[in-house]
Amino acid sequence: MRSARHSSGHDPTHAQHRGEDADGYRTIGDEFDDICRGMDVMMNDFRQRFLSAWQMPRWLPTPANRRRDRATAVLDGVIQGIIAQRRATAHDHGDLLSTLMKARDADDGSRMSDKQLRDEVMTLLLAGHETTANLLPGRVLAGATSRSGSDIARGT
Repeated sequence: MRSARHSSGHDPTHAQHRGEDADGYRTIGDEFDDICRGMDVMMNDFRQRFLSAWQMPRWLPTPANRRRDRATAVLDGVIQGIIAQRRATAHDHGDLLSTLMKARDADDGSRMSDKQLRDEVMTLLLAGHETTANLLPGRVLAGATSRSGSDIARGT
């Protein structure tokens, strides 16, 4: 059985497995597991460095530093690929990345460089990942130990 094709010629069902949305734009679909693992490695590295009294230099090729470098390379590759594709088209996705790409500096009118965009996206990914990771277990535990989990969810 064949699935319906989008007017652009893309098969929306198959596109999800290729890491593209229904319009053929690259998404993080295929790289999702790699991104999650990479973010976990980076957050663990940050936690270790934050809690440690003495830190190994980042340039020293320890197993932890090599893991962090590999994770950074994976995340950079995915983010840079999406930025490059977005730069090549004029399509506004109505998302945060599109908003950041349209933003102009108030002083000179310049737009963000690819590096600035990458840094902003990376910061938001890591901050959102850690916030969600810290919030959910607490809510689940609170809901499981209270007489009414819905009261906890509502904040009452």
